[in-house]
Amino acid sequence: MGNIEKASNTMIEDLDSPEKNVTIESDLTYDERINYFTPEQQKKIIRRIDIRLTALLGLMYCVSLMDRTNLGIAVVAGMGVDLNLIGERYSISVLLFFITYVLLQPPATVVLRKVGPRIFLPTITMLWGMAMICFGFVKVWTDMVALRILLGVFEAGFFPGCAYLLSCWYPRYDLQKRNAVFYLIGSMASAFSGILAYAFSQLKGHGSGPAWWGQLVVPTEAQPDIKVHRLPGIAGWRWIFILQGVITCVVALGSYLFVADFPERATRGIVKFLNQRESDFVVARIEKDRHDAIAEDFNWVTYLRNGLDLKVWGFASLFGLTTTSTYAIAYFLPIILNEGMGFNVAASQCLVAPPYVLAAIVMFAFAWYGDKWHIRSPFIIFNGCLNLLGIGLLGYVENVGVRYLGVFLATTACNANVPCILTWQANNIRGQWKRALCSATLVGFGGIGGIIGGTVFRKQDSPQYRPGIMTTMISSALIIVITLLMVVKFHFANKRVDAGGKPIEGLMDLLTLYANNPNIPHDDQKASIINLNAAFIAITDSVIVLRLLARWRIVEQVAVDDYLMALACLCTTALSTLSIVGTRYGLGRHIYDLPVATLVPNLKKVLQILWTCQFIYATSLLLVKLSIISSYLRIFPTRYIRLTMHIMASFIVAVWLVQIFSNIFQCNPIKGTWDFEVKGTKCISFVSVYYFSSSFSILTDLLLCILPLPQVWKLKLSTREKWILSALFGLGLFAAVASCMRILVLHEIENVDVTSKPVRPLNWSVAEVDTGVLCASLPWLKPLAKKFKAGRGFGIGKRPDNLGTAISTPEGRAHAEEAAELTGIPTSHSTIPSIPKNGLKVAGTKEFV
Repeated sequence: MGNIEKASNTMIEDLDSPEKNVTIESDLTYDERINYFTPEQQKKIIRRIDIRLTALLGLMYCVSLMDRTNLGIAVVAGMGVDLNLIGERYSISVLLFFITYVLLQPPATVVLRKVGPRIFLPTITMLWGMAMICFGFVKVWTDMVALRILLGVFEAGFFPGCAYLLSCWYPRYDLQKRNAVFYLIGSMASAFSGILAYAFSQLKGHGSGPAWWGQLVVPTEAQPDIKVHRLPGIAGWRWIFILQGVITCVVALGSYLFVADFPERATRGIVKFLNQRESDFVVARIEKDRHDAIAEDFNWVTYLRNGLDLKVWGFASLFGLTTTSTYAIAYFLPIILNEGMGFNVAASQCLVAPPYVLAAIVMFAFAWYGDKWHIRSPFIIFNGCLNLLGIGLLGYVENVGVRYLGVFLATTACNANVPCILTWQANNIRGQWKRALCSATLVGFGGIGGIIGGTVFRKQDSPQYRPGIMTTMISSALIIVITLLMVVKFHFANKRVDAGGKPIEGLMDLLTLYANNPNIPHDDQKASIINLNAAFIAITDSVIVLRLLARWRIVEQVAVDDYLMALACLCTTALSTLSIVGTRYGLGRHIYDLPVATLVPNLKKVLQILWTCQFIYATSLLLVKLSIISSYLRIFPTRYIRLTMHIMASFIVAVWLVQIFSNIFQCNPIKGTWDFEVKGTKCISFVSVYYFSSSFSILTDLLLCILPLPQVWKLKLSTREKWILSALFGLGLFAAVASCMRILVLHEIENVDVTSKPVRPLNWSVAEVDTGVLCASLPWLKPLAKKFKAGRGFGIGKRPDNLGTAISTPEGRAHAEEAAELTGIPTSHSTIPSIPKNGLKVAGTKEFV
């Protein structure tokens, strides 16, 4: 693996990059250290590092992955019967590992940096190896749960520590090949761990100990006449844990001798492999590439403040979504092959291997060309598409051969994506402590993906496992969307750097610059702001008033979602009103067209209005989405919908809190957000928060449109009626379109023409929230339309003739109660909806009469 110094990549975000401040003298110093060695000597040094660092870390990761994912293999080998893993017990065992694994990763990377990888990594490897041996002697499933939690504690610092350590040793465009080799060795372990585990399990009956150590044999469908008994010796699944634990401890002992420290401390260690000049050569390569080879002093506040950069969370989300599929396949593929596709135990354990072999080949090919061509995101998008196809074939095709092809595609895509995302993150993060936090956050989200992947394939869903299949398909689609959004963000960031970096500072300098430019525009957007916002105020407020009238006077039931939507309408009205008020102080006109005498106070007013609008916009979206979720909870009382809606509501509230706190503290001091005369003000770029929130808003809009559709199409209605209902739930797509249009103009917010350029983003913000209110409210006007069509006005108490036959029997009223639960309309005689003569039927239920 030779090294060639490569040019900067346009896909790498260079905004505020340290390279901009490098002196010529420092570059000469780095070149002297690098050129001290001939190209051939440099290749030998790098090859030595590859063997000592990448290969050894890969071997340690190999045993880590084997120890972490052998649970599914052990279940197939008999652990499920011995420990009585019925119901959700297996999923709980998988889940609890990730709680400690995720929570302890950020502090673990700090400990790694302080203690050093030479001591830290072998120590935690030894500890989890000992824990693995203990797995072989558990008596009940709760003992195994406790050990899984402990295993999460010991393994928490390993993967983020390795990712961080590799990024400290290699320049940006040599890193993906090393990440791929590191992860490839682990993938090959996954490929052959099934075969190795099968070999270990054949030791069942060997050894001696208490009777409960033996394998429990119970009747099966193939052999129903077998009596329940326990074999002598030690069960085969126990040998899997014991021997893999011993292998882990042996690897850990060797690691104490050979694991490399950080580059600046490479001359230390029991078995040295670099002298001082060679160590200086490595440091010089890193400094010349990104100028962060040496760690700055640690400070908890500075360390955690790095989390304000949304790139950190974007990369973490990509990794978490990827590992959702990776862990799901690792944990459940043997079970799916055995129960879902009909292979026996031996075949299930052995058929795990071939897909991982293909994944290893593709992974290294992508890494090689990624480093050669200086690109990352196209490979990530391609893998997302490939995983989407593979999971679809696995979940929705009955032919066993085609499903196994889906296994190949999905396993290849999700595993090949891991080094791509690791490298893309490392290429775009500067600073040792920020790199450490980002590595921990990224792998922490990978743990969250493991939680999801380890729980969505439930025993009761076998053999199709449709909820798990759908979850992994959604995660693949999100990988594509988030990657595209980050590419757009980096594109605009790089354009700003190419144009000269940050905006011009100093108001008078700006006005002078514009005054000397005869080609500047002088358009005025005041009229468009007033007309647009006045129209939305009139339309949205009218629709909400009509909705409340319909719910109160006709349906006789004003629910929580109505109150939330009314509050959202108040917020949108306030947002539009502030926009109109802003035109009084110059909003809509170019900054150089404003009167100089009142320029400063008017600018402060405009900035205050824009700052306040950010709070109102975020709160409006929150209330709209919570209102829709509340209505779904009322209409669709199924467990699936309720669980999904509660999870979505939690994420929506969390994103709202991020927006609010980021908006408040975007500048220090806070007053500097709108008062540019405050000296010493330091601000972060807030546009990245906008990109994140808008992307999340689009995602939730799409989910809220899609999630009710399976319930709708279960109704035994005509196809036309189903399409009408689907169209009503799909109205939210209009809000998603408005949000997409807003994303396209968000980059204008950071322009120095602060009275004119933010107008388009502000207008689309108003359009997005008002469209959401309108689309969510229009379906609830149907009872009002029926009343007026019948010529009854707002009178109540007498039922219109066209509302169907009165329900007079207890059975009829019970069915109407069920129908009302779907429609959201109560069952009083005055408000019974019109029901077809053939009844409203739901699959699997009684007829609605």
